[in-house]
This record gives sequence, C-alpha cells and structure tokens, in this order.
Amino acid sequence: MPDENQFLKEEENRPDLKAARFQTLSARENISIAESENLPEADLSLSIGNPYIWNTASGGDPWSWSIQFSLSYNLFADTFIQSKIREAESISRQTENDYRSLSEGIDRDVKIAYATLASDLEQIKTYRDAINYLKDNVAQMEKDYRLGAVKITDLLTAYGTYGDAMCTLDALLFSSQIDWIRLQVLSGKFSLPVESTP
Repeated sequence: MPDENQFLKEEENRPDLKAARFQTLSARENISIAESENLPEADLSLSIGNPYIWNTASGGDPWSWSIQFSLSYNLFADTFIQSKIREAESISRQTENDYRSLSEGIDRDVKIAYATLASDLEQIKTYRDAINYLKDNVAQMEKDYRLGAVKITDLLTAYGTYGDAMCTLDALLFSSQIDWIRLQVLSGKFSLPVESTP
C-alpha cells in the first residue's frame, strides 16, 4: 500500500476544502475593508484650462490650473464602523473554525478509510494462504478417498470449505476495490463522475 501521508497531503485538492479555505481568506480581507472605513475620505480634483478658449494675444493664460483637495471625517460614524469591524472579525473566526472542523473531519475519514483498506488487504492475504492450505487438503483428501481412507462425506466437506473460502476471498477482493476508490475520493485524488454522485 502507498503511505498514508500521500493521501493526507492530497486533501488540499478537494473542492470543498479549497472553497472553505478561500472563504476564510475572504473573511479575513473583510476585516481590513471594515477597518478602512474608519479612515478619513480624501478627494482630489485637478482641472486645466483649455488653450483654445484663451487668447494669448490678449494676455490670457492658456494653461490655467485649478486644484482642489478635501479631507472629510465623520465624527459620529465611529460606533457603527466599530460594530462592522467586530462583525467581520466574528465571521472570520467562524469561517476559520468551519475550515478547521472540515479539515479535521476529512483527516479522520481518510485515516479510517486507510485503516479499513489495510484491514481488507490483510484479510485477503490471510484467506489466500488459507485457500492454498485448503486446496492442498482437498487434493490429499481425493487421494485418500481413492485409497478408501476417508468417506465421501469428508471429501464433500473439504470441497465445501474450500468453496466457501473462495467466495469469501472474492467478496473481500470486491470490498477492497470499493474501499480503495473510497479512500481516493475522500483524499481528493480521485473524483467520481457527476452522474454517479447524489
């Protein structure tokens, strides 16, 4: 099996986790936007006279400049602005908590899926070893039956045990493939087709 950390690193590629991360960054930026409303407003206007209007022969200045600069500060808006800043900080904390909760939940799900797959593979290995022994046992029982050392019921029991083990192995192989896909989906390494998702 690949190392568990490979799957944990891939979690950052999950669309839901990316969306939560960007939402967190956006909420942090909203704090700066709310704080900027506490700054005074500045307005600068610049106008230049039209040289075609002025007659230079009559002594008029064709380049007349007009500069206006105004700075305004609302003395009564401070309470409202502080409320908006506190609200933005609260939303930012909430989005960070949501992101952390989602990330920890995904970590937990990936670790559980990884442990489940590891257990499947261990059981598959055990059943494959057992099937080899059962196969040898059936072959030996067939020889003993031909020699009259065992009864037909003993040989049929051996066949049944061998068949049951093969069925269980097939079920484990199928289950491990499903668990492998589940692990890849949870870690963000593999996404299912849109048609197959609820």
